[in-house]
Amino acid sequence: MFYFPKMFKQSVERDTEQVSELANDALATSTDYLRGYEVLYHNKQLGLMQERTMGKFNQLATANVKLIYTRAWMQYSLLGTSMLGQFLILAVAGFLIMNGQIGIGVVMSVGNLSGTVTNYSKSVANSLILLNATGKLLEKYGKITDESKVTDGEEVTAFESKLELKNLAVAFPDGQKIEYPEIVIEKGKKYAIIGDSGSGKSTLINLLVGNKQDYEGEILLDGKDYKGINRKSLPHVMSVIMQFPYLFKETVEENLTLGRKISPDIFDKSIRIACADDFVFNKLDTVYDKNLSGGQQERLSVARELMGSKPILVMDESTASVDKKTALAVEKNILENPDLTVIMITHHLYDETQSYLDEVIHLGQEIA
Repeated sequence: MFYFPKMFKQSVERDTEQVSELANDALATSTDYLRGYEVLYHNKQLGLMQERTMGKFNQLATANVKLIYTRAWMQYSLLGTSMLGQFLILAVAGFLIMNGQIGIGVVMSVGNLSGTVTNYSKSVANSLILLNATGKLLEKYGKITDESKVTDGEEVTAFESKLELKNLAVAFPDGQKIEYPEIVIEKGKKYAIIGDSGSGKSTLINLLVGNKQDYEGEILLDGKDYKGINRKSLPHVMSVIMQFPYLFKETVEENLTLGRKISPDIFDKSIRIACADDFVFNKLDTVYDKNLSGGQQERLSVARELMGSKPILVMDESTASVDKKTALAVEKNILENPDLTVIMITHHLYDETQSYLDEVIHLGQEIA
């Protein structure tokens, strides 16, 4: 009874430690991908989040089952040893009775011992049931609804002509209201939207990408009202480079591809347009762990969105942490692309950039 637990001591400790490590890993991975949800959403790669997080939790589930089996076998060994001892007692008692060395009254004691053996047998059966129940729990893993199949309006698959904002206004709970000018974004043209802090630039981004639906007026994509289209299909045509780029704790290459199949030509071209070729190509297998500067993170974010090859590119202060020379080079590379419709939202517009723009739109109303 004291020996068998020692036999399983190392196995139980090892399996318990593995479960703990995998639980921490699963939590860290799910937190990482949830924080980067917006990046994945706008690149139509929510499946990657499911794949990576469920992969981690499946590993955790497997380790838990292994730990349960190890503990169960330890329990079976203890119960088996106990049962063997009880049967030996019964056998010895029977032998002594047959040889007249003890009285028949001892049968009562033998009966009690047999009851004890039965109870131990029930414990073994209960352990088997517990293991079967654990196996049933595993069947629940991986059953996640594919949100890409959920539709709430007309699908958007292409950008053919123009994006229009008509009589657009947003009211806030504190009574303040932003009213936007009439804006027409034509296919293939380049626009800068500038304004002071509080003029509604961030709100406009949320409106354009479909994150905010509480507004007055109209947003029309090729004549289709935003309120009548499936907002989840907007990432088919629109890339968004956010002001504060998010990188996952994955390799640089995985941060760029997000699990997508990117052709080598587009991969290399996107990196060069983002002026990231000076550090990316020799760091593709390096796991990101806050080991890149703010400017390098921004350039990776630019390259990542360009790899999506979408017709509309929204840039939200996308080169704020990059030195002016590099920022101008990145903006020039993007604005010279005739296939891209570019919407640059910024506090500050470089004079050198303006010659590449078709229009500069000023947002003047501020929120108090």
